[in-house]
Amino acid sequence: MSAALDLPALLAVARPLAEAAGRAILLHYGTAEAVAKADGSPVTAADQAAEDIILPALKRLTPAIPVVSEEEASKGLSPRCPAVDFGWSIPSTVRRNSSAAMANSPSISL
Repeated sequence: MSAALDLPALLAVARPLAEAAGRAILLHYGTAEAVAKADGSPVTAADQAAEDIILPALKRLTPAIPVVSEEEASKGLSPRCPAVDFGWSIPSTVRRNSSAAMANSPSISL
């Protein structure tokens, strides 16, 4: 992305996705049990429900912006994007699974 970031426009994309993911998470409140992923880290149905909303929508709505997400990273599917100006992060991916995926690039975490 070489154009200047339109942060209000990105917020307009991110906010409804975060709200929809929050509603999906609440459907699992008090019932979510964690299972181990292949990498040994835990995942719940609530985690997956949120990512199932956020990830495809970000890829569709902002195709030029890479998305690094926890569940994709645990499967080895995170994009390698060392020269990006900006990226989306669905936590805790950058912290644990893909610290090099968007190194030195600003990101918005959902």
